[in-house]
Amino acid sequence: MNSQYYIIRNNEQIGPLTKHQIISINNFNNTKFWKTGMQDWVIVNSLNDVIKYLELDNNILPVNTASTEFNNSNYAIASNTVPFPNTNNLLDPIQIKLASPGSRILVFFINIITYVLLSTIIELLIGAKTFSYIIYLGITAYSFYKYSGTVGHMALQLQVVDCNNYALKNEFIIGTLREFVKHIMTCFLIPVLWLLWDKQQQALYDKMFNTIVIHKKIQHDYL
Repeated sequence: MNSQYYIIRNNEQIGPLTKHQIISINNFNNTKFWKTGMQDWVIVNSLNDVIKYLELDNNILPVNTASTEFNNSNYAIASNTVPFPNTNNLLDPIQIKLASPGSRILVFFINIITYVLLSTIIELLIGAKTFSYIIYLGITAYSFYKYSGTVGHMALQLQVVDCNNYALKNEFIIGTLREFVKHIMTCFLIPVLWLLWDKQQQALYDKMFNTIVIHKKIQHDYL
């Protein structure tokens, strides 16, 4: 997996960034830098400080290979360089705390109870459960959009995030599809129980959608 790069400038976390975008930064003054695999953020004040953390490839070529000093003019920046992607829903990768398998299972049962209660109410109102599941998925879509998780996640202060850059998964289509696939896989048990021995405590449906479940209280406060 390719490394992803992040910086914190003016108390705002920016990323993931490409190598081209990192090298095109004009002023690193007291910037925090982090890439996947690092144990902690580091303070960088110039391109010289950050260059050792980048894995250079043929897309970023030194113009003057004899130079031992690195600066922006020493590099041919690819023409497809794009502006920094400012994101406001990232979590600090250093402070991520995974939800335990027990809490994940409890989320599942809370969601089941939610569905049963919803189904019962609908049956009392219209005399049929026909639309119960569709309405439940609609509630799930909304809760993912607003909270990045289901009712069960909300109850236990957990959130579903991207396993690569820790961005919140507050997309109602992805959230609904993830929940639907989870319900199908639950019938086979193993895909769900996979999280009991997985290093990142991911079920197979998490791997399909590149998600992990974490404690909400660890959310980054933008220092």
